[in-house]
Amino acid sequence: MEDVSPQINRRLFPVKRIIYEIIHIKATVIYSGREVLQPGGIYKYKSQKKWTEIRLDPGNNVEWTGALNVLKQGET
Repeated sequence: MEDVSPQINRRLFPVKRIIYEIIHIKATVIYSGREVLQPGGIYKYKSQKKWTEIRLDPGNNVEWTGALNVLKQGET
């Protein structure tokens, strides 16, 4: 997986958004075509103990996309 967005300073800092804003996620996934893939990402709010997984959907060619809605204030 390459070219993941959004990211800040090579993922050293959390991405900040406002409540109810949708974060659109995009990544380039290169594979040989024989594998069954389901790329995804994980996130959690600072107060949570468990990570939440989101799945990415195939886009055009090698680009996969997904989205998540910010439901509460705090770092993710």
